[in-house]
Amino acid sequence: MIDLLRPVKGLFASKKVSSSSSLRQVGGLDVLPLYESGTVVALTGSNELQGRLMGMGLLVGSTVTTLQESDRLGRPILIAVGETRIAVGKEIARTVVVEF
Repeated sequence: MIDLLRPVKGLFASKKVSSSSSLRQVGGLDVLPLYESGTVVALTGSNELQGRLMGMGLLVGSTVTTLQESDRLGRPILIAVGETRIAVGKEIARTVVVEF
C-alpha cells in the first residue's frame, strides 16, 4: 500500500495501489483516461505552481474529470473540477497526482 500523504516527487507513471474494495491507480493527471474521474491526492512542483493550481480549484480531495487529452501537437489537457473547466499543459498536469 502506498502512503498517499507522503510527497510524491517525480511521479510520472501510474502505479497500482490496493484499497479495501479494488485496485486503484495513482499517477499524474496526464495519465487519467479520457472521461474518467479521479481524486486529487497530492500537488507536486514548486510552491508557486501549487498555489496557482489551488487558486484554480485543484485542491487535494477534489474530483477531476478529463474532458480532452493532450495530443502530440502539444494541445493542453482539458479537465473539469466541479463546474469549472481548466486547460493545463501536459508538464503541469504531471504535477497533479490523482487516484483513479
